[in-house]
Formats: sequence, C-alpha cells, structure tokens
Amino acid sequence: VLRHAAARRTRARLASLAVAQDAAVAGAVTIGYAETATGLGRIVADTLGSYYIHSTRHAPAGAVAYGAFEEAHSHATSHRLLPTDPSLLDSAAPIVLVDDELSTGATIINTITELHQLAAHPSYTVATLIDLRSDADRNRFAELARTLGCTITVVALEDWMTPVTSTPTRTASSLFLVSTSRRRF
Repeated sequence: VLRHAAARRTRARLASLAVAQDAAVAGAVTIGYAETATGLGRIVADTLGSYYIHSTRHAPAGAVAYGAFEEAHSHATSHRLLPTDPSLLDSAAPIVLVDDELSTGATIINTITELHQLAAHPSYTVATLIDLRSDADRNRFAELARTLGCTITVVALEDWMTPVTSTPTRTASSLFLVSTSRRRF
C-alpha cells in the first residue's frame, strides 16, 4: 500500500512539473513511449487534459503510421505513432514527450526531428523521472532547438550529472545528484 501511494505521489509530481513549466502546454499533445512510459504518459496527459498517444513497436495490419523513430539502445528499436486523430499532430500544438529516463536523449532527439519534419511545433516539453544526460548530450538538445527554431524544455524529478571517468564502469558513488531540473533551450 505504501509503495503504491509513493508511486502515485511520484507520478503526480512528474505531471505537475510538466504543467508548471510553462503555460505553453495548453492544447498540447502528450506522447508516452512504449513500453515503460505509457502509464506515466497517460497520467501527465490526464493532468494536462491533453490528447494522449503512446508509441508502439507493433505494426497492425492496415494501420498507417503517422511517424516512426528509432530507439537504438532498446531490444525492439522501432517505434511508430498510430494516432486516432492525426490532425492533432499536424497542428502547431505544443508536444509533451514522456519517458521514464533520459540517458543520452537520442530517442527524444529522433522523435522531435521526425515530428518537426511532419509539422513544425513551437515547443517540446520532455517530462522524465530522471535525467542522466551528459553535458554533451544536453548540448545536442540545445543545438536541435536552435536548428529547428523551437524550444525544448526538460523537466525531471531527479537530475544526475555523470562525471567523465577513465573507467567504463560507473558506480552509484560516482554519480553526483544535482537537483530537480528545469532547463529551457
């Protein structure tokens, strides 16, 4: 019971971070990532009152994907978006992307790049439980925002900066907790 209450509080806090970051999420489309962030994405979308879709790794017969992107580090790398109403993604509505963690941010970059090619959106908000990106990975978000002429904001419950070490193995003691993050590019 305590574990479930803690999970509900964590999900509610993540959703409230996404809401509080900017009024620009009004009318947003929220996208959760298969498989682990589909529930988190639904909670954020419900909190925002936004249209919700999650990516899928399945290709049902006759379904036409709105867009597709890759998650290179996953066991099943290809994601598809199969919205019930593609016109919502064709609009200039802000996009809220929900994932359980940001390690390098490559999946988010691939998603934003694909979505922006299909329909330019003024802003993308990334809501995540933990942000593990390096400074170089964070700079890739800033460069993408400059290139596309949009804003990319990351809200995370925890923000960990990983120091560069000479060994490939990172231990928990080598990680330094920075703080709950809100970064806008």
